[in-house]
Amino acid sequence: ETEERIRWRRAKIKEKRLMFWQEYVEDIRSCFFTVGEPFFEPDVLMRLRELATPPISYMRLARIWHEPDTDSNAVYVIAVDPGQGKITSSVATVWRLDLENFGKIRHEATLAGLYDSVSFAPMVMELGRYYHDAKIIPEANGHGLAFCAEVKNYGNLYYRTHVISGISSKEIGWLTTGPARIGATGTKIYMLSELQSLLPIIDTQDLDLINELSQVKYAGQQIVYPGSGDYLMSAAIMAATRGALVGSTAGGYIGSAGWGPKW
Repeated sequence: ETEERIRWRRAKIKEKRLMFWQEYVEDIRSCFFTVGEPFFEPDVLMRLRELATPPISYMRLARIWHEPDTDSNAVYVIAVDPGQGKITSSVATVWRLDLENFGKIRHEATLAGLYDSVSFAPMVMELGRYYHDAKIIPEANGHGLAFCAEVKNYGNLYYRTHVISGISSKEIGWLTTGPARIGATGTKIYMLSELQSLLPIIDTQDLDLINELSQVKYAGQQIVYPGSGDYLMSAAIMAATRGALVGSTAGGYIGSAGWGPKW
């Protein structure tokens, strides 16, 4: 009976592809799919879902898929989407960026939960020190302002960098601006587009992130994602900033306007 169920499941996945998880709910997160054209490539999402595994270990409350490497050239960053703590989660994802020349950007670990920004900050700094003083890249909007204030004395922080010129400011964190709409000015559509283009080389085994990526759809010119987008935005912060962190600058927005003085 078990083998028959496995064969049935595989046949249905082959038939319905990404829509399988909408029509045949397997867990509380994967039920939140919307009807529409996927923003992220379905074949890539399918591959990531098939390769997803439980974490191999934990560091306090952080789930770890890859322990810190002893290689002194390893480049680690922690992209942080601070939440409100009661309704929205705070999510910090650890990424290794120096593997991009080998065709992948690897997701190392995730720390997430209903933590307010002030409580979350020391947890993220501890995780950063665990990953060889990884650079922390917090979102500097809303709840992120309190988070930035709490981590200001951490020794390795991201300072806002213009995506075209590469010039760094004295402001901590990534500023998300504008709507998630094709052709919009601001940084939100830029960061989502960067994540979209990077997805084929992203190596993640975190099913929570994969499920949120699977929710993102086109609704005309608008990019929509029902439910939570905390894991999604954490990954998008990494995608938007990684060019400045590995010695190159993104060029996709040359000629665009509307970034404003705060970038």
